[in-house]
Amino acid sequence: MSKHADGQPMKPGWQIRTQRRLIALWHFLTDPHPSLTDESHRAQARMLAAMHLPMPLLVLLFFLSRTYGYSTFASDAGGFTLAACAAIVLSYALSRTRHYRVGVYGVIVAVIVLIAAALLLDR
Repeated sequence: MSKHADGQPMKPGWQIRTQRRLIALWHFLTDPHPSLTDESHRAQARMLAAMHLPMPLLVLLFFLSRTYGYSTFASDAGGFTLAACAAIVLSYALSRTRHYRVGVYGVIVAVIVLIAAALLLDR
């Protein structure tokens, strides 16, 4: 195996290509809108976008673990869960624009509605 000048082993080509692709994907999914020029606003928008990525999956996992099935989306709780996922996706889309702060409010409302629905519709 080849080594760098500092004695560390070099990564194989496929690892380097995979790492570059993952970094490019991360930037594609989290880069803020170009109109945001202030670094603190760019950092906030990137954090908001990154926070949104696992949320729909976590909401669905939470819902499915509570109901133990896939046919329950016809229930009231299923409707609220799908609406919360849609609100989170919309909030993610807003986080990628210059109106990212509206996305913050969207995700807060979506999570509160989801928690309220889980508590009120729990049978």
